[in-house]
Amino acid sequence: GTRSEGVFHPKVILQLGQKTGRVFVSSANLTAPGLAGNLEVIGHIAASPHNAGESGLLASAWHYIERFLDLDQEAVASQVARMRKQAAWLMDVAPAEGIVSLANGETAAFLDGNGRRTIASRFAAFLGGDPVKRLIVISPYWDEDLKALRDLHKATNAREVCVLVGGHRPSFPTQSLVEGDPIRLFPLRAEQDRFVHGKVVIAQTSDADHVLYGSANCTIAGLGAARVSTRRNDEACLYRRMKRGAALRELHLESAIAKENVLKGEDLPKWQVRPEVPLEAAISRDPGRFAIRGADLFWWPTEAYAHRNARVELLGRAG
Repeated sequence: GTRSEGVFHPKVILQLGQKTGRVFVSSANLTAPGLAGNLEVIGHIAASPHNAGESGLLASAWHYIERFLDLDQEAVASQVARMRKQAAWLMDVAPAEGIVSLANGETAAFLDGNGRRTIASRFAAFLGGDPVKRLIVISPYWDEDLKALRDLHKATNAREVCVLVGGHRPSFPTQSLVEGDPIRLFPLRAEQDRFVHGKVVIAQTSDADHVLYGSANCTIAGLGAARVSTRRNDEACLYRRMKRGAALRELHLESAIAKENVLKGEDLPKWQVRPEVPLEAAISRDPGRFAIRGADLFWWPTEAYAHRNARVELLGRAG
């Protein structure tokens, strides 16, 4: 278990073998809709000892995951020890600091929500001051006042902001748009009206697509602000610098942002304010963690259950 400033929200799968490994950084939760229903976006980096850049990204992902592992739990400690032995080639690799070069000529970075710098601020820094002609954003959730989107627009100084909304239950706070707004809305058509749960930011310069994708919604809680450190979620994203237009082609979005497809606010369902996640209430119900060692059941209760009257009831399959 772990405590975050906000919500624990990353979606990372790390697979390591004796000679190779790969990491998946995704918008998809480990649920049936996430794996087989929603429209999601996933990034994949494969590495071996011969790929320095890719190995550095996997090392970054491993160091990020490692800090959440409780080695006091026998089963976890055993699996980590086995992994360290089997994937010894990665254990001495230094985590990538910032952008690294990939074997295919692109550059990439692993970004998480830890530290003083937000994901938004690091992404803006990767642009290197290059003028951004168009900022393209896909996100299922937004700040009611569009604070993160406007902050990202200001940080990139993009001439145009294109927001893609659609699928099942499209949601966007159109009431926050004002006259003369550079934000344009476009329909993102999903097969079988699937829920659009992917999160993508593309900053197009004259010669590159700077792409950010992963778990972070276009909200202050997800991306953070580009200039101010704020309370935010634990997130994980990948940054990729690709050839101009490559990201739109890979995502099949080239025709989606044509001028004739611009939406009006009234074309979308009315914005519904989503209730705050009851974090404190959920934490107060957390019983702690359990482990079985042989015939013994061990319980490490949280403060809410660390009293004389707390007890564990063992129930059979029939309850």
